[in-house]
Amino acid sequence: MVDVFKWPVERAPSATIEFRVTTTQFGDGYKQLSSDGINTKNESYAVSVNATASEAKLIMAFFDKHMGVKSFLWRPPLGDLALFTCADPTPSQRSTNLYVITGTFVKSFSSVGG
Repeated sequence: MVDVFKWPVERAPSATIEFRVTTTQFGDGYKQLSSDGINTKNESYAVSVNATASEAKLIMAFFDKHMGVKSFLWRPPLGDLALFTCADPTPSQRSTNLYVITGTFVKSFSSVGG
């Protein structure tokens, strides 16, 4: 069973979307473009979650469980529920009981959970 990242992220996570394209340049100036593979849309989102100390511990435990390599389900803005990984979760203390956890969610095309 695949875990779901259930905590709300800040409203507008910063997205990076890139299509993998292969370009062949010919001597006469003609250029041919084609898709590189079957999963050509690379997506990553810089996310931020505000949490109390107890919630922050649960969120960090979630990331520890996935170790940056195991996929989890998350719904990006304007997107469908999909598999993502996060290899860089970073907690920052904002006040006595408030933390902000930032990280980059990268769309995964690996096998479920791996």
